Amino acid sequence: MHPISAKLLIIEDDHEAGELLKRTLAGGGFDITLVTTGKDGFDYLDTTKYDLIIADYLLPDMTGRELFEIVQRRFKKTIATICIATEHKVQEAKENLYGLVDDILQKPLNIRKLIDSVRQNILQNIQRQQRHNLTYQPPFQIVHDLMPNRIQTILLVSSPYDYFVLEEDGQLNERIMAVYLNMNFRFAVPRIIHAGSGKEAFHKLHHHDDTRQQFDLVIMMGQVEDVDPGTFSQKLKEKYPKLPIVMMISTIAEYDRYHKSGGLQKVDQVFFWSGDSAIFLTVFKHFEDRQNIDNDLEKGKVRVIIVVEDSVRYYSLFLPMIYNEVFKQTRALIQSGANELEKLLQMRVRPKILLAKTYEEAIELFQKYEFNLLGVISDINFPKNGKKHPEAGLKLIEEIRRVNPYIPVALQSAEPDNETHARRLNVAFINKNSPELLKKISRFLQQNFGFGDFVFRSPRGEEVGRAEDMDSMIKTFAEMPLESIEYHARHNHFSHWFFARGEFTLAEQLRPQRMEDFDDIEEMRQYLLKLMRQTRSEKHDAAISAFIKDRFDTERGFFKIGNGSIGGKARSLAYLSAIFNRQRMQQLFENVHIFVPATVVIATDQFDKFLEENKLKTFAIEENSNNLILARFEDAKLPEDLEKALRIVIEQINKPLAVRSSSLLEDSRYQPFAGIYTTYMLPNNHPDSEVRYQQLASAIKHIYASTYFSSTKAYLEGTPFRIEEEKMGIVLQKLVGRAYNQRFYPNFSGVAQSYNFYPIEPQTAHDGLAFVALGLGKLIVEGGHVLSFSPKYPEVIHQFGTIENILQTSQTIFYALDLKNPTPNLTANEDETLVKLNLSDAEVDGTLHPVGSVYSYENERLYDSVYRKGIRVVTFAQMLKYKTFPLAEILEKLLEIGKRSFGGPVEIEFAVNLPANPNEKSEMALLQIRPMVATLESINVDFDSLPQEDTICRSRQALGNGRITTIHDLIYVKPNTFSSLKTRDIATEIGMINAECLKQNRHYILIGPGRWGSSDHSLGIPVEWSQISGARVLVEAGLSNYNIEPSQGTHFFQNITSLGIGYFSVNYNHPIDYVAWDWLDQQPAKKETTYLRWISFPEACPTYLDGKQSWGVILKPGQSIENQLETL
Repeated sequence: MHPISAKLLIIEDDHEAGELLKRTLAGGGFDITLVTTGKDGFDYLDTTKYDLIIADYLLPDMTGRELFEIVQRRFKKTIATICIATEHKVQEAKENLYGLVDDILQKPLNIRKLIDSVRQNILQNIQRQQRHNLTYQPPFQIVHDLMPNRIQTILLVSSPYDYFVLEEDGQLNERIMAVYLNMNFRFAVPRIIHAGSGKEAFHKLHHHDDTRQQFDLVIMMGQVEDVDPGTFSQKLKEKYPKLPIVMMISTIAEYDRYHKSGGLQKVDQVFFWSGDSAIFLTVFKHFEDRQNIDNDLEKGKVRVIIVVEDSVRYYSLFLPMIYNEVFKQTRALIQSGANELEKLLQMRVRPKILLAKTYEEAIELFQKYEFNLLGVISDINFPKNGKKHPEAGLKLIEEIRRVNPYIPVALQSAEPDNETHARRLNVAFINKNSPELLKKISRFLQQNFGFGDFVFRSPRGEEVGRAEDMDSMIKTFAEMPLESIEYHARHNHFSHWFFARGEFTLAEQLRPQRMEDFDDIEEMRQYLLKLMRQTRSEKHDAAISAFIKDRFDTERGFFKIGNGSIGGKARSLAYLSAIFNRQRMQQLFENVHIFVPATVVIATDQFDKFLEENKLKTFAIEENSNNLILARFEDAKLPEDLEKALRIVIEQINKPLAVRSSSLLEDSRYQPFAGIYTTYMLPNNHPDSEVRYQQLASAIKHIYASTYFSSTKAYLEGTPFRIEEEKMGIVLQKLVGRAYNQRFYPNFSGVAQSYNFYPIEPQTAHDGLAFVALGLGKLIVEGGHVLSFSPKYPEVIHQFGTIENILQTSQTIFYALDLKNPTPNLTANEDETLVKLNLSDAEVDGTLHPVGSVYSYENERLYDSVYRKGIRVVTFAQMLKYKTFPLAEILEKLLEIGKRSFGGPVEIEFAVNLPANPNEKSEMALLQIRPMVATLESINVDFDSLPQEDTICRSRQALGNGRITTIHDLIYVKPNTFSSLKTRDIATEIGMINAECLKQNRHYILIGPGRWGSSDHSLGIPVEWSQISGARVLVEAGLSNYNIEPSQGTHFFQNITSLGIGYFSVNYNHPIDYVAWDWLDQQPAKKETTYLRWISFPEACPTYLDGKQSWGVILKPGQSIENQLETL
């Protein structure tokens, strides 16, 4: 039996042999076409898609080589190929067809070998196509059982990246499996079918219609090609009126936009997704509970929890936690060995959770399920009689308590005064503004509401063996009695078990195997063992593997410690690795080894354990001192299982390590959190492994602590997330580079972006931009002097327009890891392990010449080499002009792949080691990929017509969209007292005024010279997020003697764009750009310091931004352009 439904084309001029071959394979279920000439074969290939071609080596009209050369040229290895040849022609065929076919078989054919070859080559061809396919294809299955109406087939309409996150990082299947297996349910394996566009979604819906299969649920996610939620859901409901539709949103602004436009009218439910896959489990259970509640109630064993909440944000926040708590408590009761049969049977059917959004819905649920009701969790302000009612929750609970005064109830509200009403009703009260909202709901549930091994059996039901994972399955499978293997194979138990564990390809391979296909049971055992071992090997090379000592590979692979999420940075890396492997870029750039470094990820559950075991969470949330938080975390102990795993890592790796944050929210589509958390680079070269372990443990604790630093809390205030939602993962990688004279660094590092906010002709915004620097990438992400270029136009370097520009803007320093001190003091700062060096040091190391040039004052000329006297400058001319390394070509390809797979602009960080000798390949390590926030909406206004006397500021290099019309306050750096030597003092003053603004709940416009957030004080003011958290508009203004180019490659810049902060770059030399310095100086100041003036206007200063045209203007108080404004 074939592993999948496949079409085979047989080309055999011997009619009798062809018919025999056709009958043999057709008996196995294949769809066969038989022709006698190559021409006839190509006629069929022109109209029919085949999975495999079997052709004779000698045909009447062409040779086997001619035929297979045409097949390869036309179909590019998308069809598996087998050649058959007589005994005296086999050797000739092997020589002539090398690289053209997948297998060569000798006539007369051995049927067993033929079937094996057909199966194997079809499967290998499928895997080959998956590797070439950009979309992450392997489907993930989720086990459902018990309930008759199950969500079995889900259409997920999302970008390939979002689908990958759910597949690899979400662990959704494992969560569902654990729940059902612990409840002693039988298996049910639903499927999620992915569509990357609306067109593809309707195609798949139509296909399922034709095959009489139906989807049970459609989930739409944002940022999907050609999908408008309103139009899509309208068309979907017209054709499939009973099919539930769920909209996943990532921001409240996104919800408001869809809601106001009517795009959610046909959507059955809306949920908020913050990157945690638990919300998808909630979505499935939400619909299953609704569809099955009445059926399951007939059994008398189902309990009901009613949740009343109309806020998408809130019910998406706490419903996953409620479900998790129910599952956890149910398991605990069963595992505790409760011996009351009725109680045990009731707990096997978990409570149903029913959501109501209005008073009327809640009352109906209560009246219907009163006798099965465990309790109620309700908001207070929600719709009643079609309108928001501030006391709807109180009236609901009054009615419930009138009927049944003993039902546990919790009221939630953002208004603390409502606690008095809750006390009056004798119910619990939970403040929605509490930083521990989830914890309090969890505590209420705990106080008030109360996977499995493969067991080998003989045909008589006796247990003869047990396997808990792939490794033990392979070992046990090889030792089991043949009668047990036959028993389970006949009942398809192996395929079923692997499906439940997420081994989908293997399960598909095992499912069709029949005893009749093999000579005996031992042959079947060996064949299945081969498939299992092959799957284990492929899984080891796949995106994410469990961290196991015996399988840990320090040179390749992606390993995970723990069972939680791997966080944003790690899942982006895992996805990058997956799509990179499928693109086969090594074949495009044969002399460059492009790779994602071997990675160990500490999952977020270890962070949770660390906080819980050391009782740190409440303290960290409430404490405002970074030093106190750090000290407590430093004194705490890592979880025991994490410590054991880290010691294994340290024992096997004694080279420099990068220890990076990978929080749950980090590198998300809308909030990248770039540079917010701490990162450490460790020399990891002490001879004592215990010392090296302590350094690593200290770095991890510091990163954990940075989750609660003041800058993090300030950043989160500008997002829809709560600090208690954030969870920290950790990425461990061997640092990319080489050792030179007690320092370690790559030849160069870089950041590439697929969107250029400020293109200069001939560049366009979509041509992208790259930033590169000798040494480590710290100089780039912190806004130092580095080289920028468009990968499409690598020879056009705008910053090098004149010799003066070259000398002023080119790189003069670089960063490396200091290897001289094997015991650095990590408590100082994250840069304690780094050393700042001059270009002369790089020249001594031999790393300057591949990227350097020389300016000769004598000849007034720039030479593209460093083998002469003159000023050393970093130009990358050898690569960008002379192609000694295909940097621009690789980046252009990577950005193209990233942009298509993420469904929008991306940013990629990388590092390159050039070969140390002619026999080596260059190495390009891909260190990170994250989505960029590139807003391209437009407002239709004629900025050129605005009188300058009505404006405070205008710019043709602005980011943001729409209008900001509620800001009355403006803080600016006084040009007459500004000095680039005093930027740190200026940052301190800004932080003090920012704190005053926050106390008064006042947002403001901030104007200052140079780059905001630059660590290089000569290029701008080095503010941190906590110092400007009240700013809603930032202006980087040029002065006559201080006109700095804006930087796009910094972490600070990424965060500005993601938080929706209006951004202006004012070029002093541009005739349009303008800041009304004189007018500002004339306005009365609310407060004035040495370097700043804080003005508070009685009327707002309207700000208008056109993201598509990069226009922006800030008007003087009282001015407006609303009468000429038309939103496009």
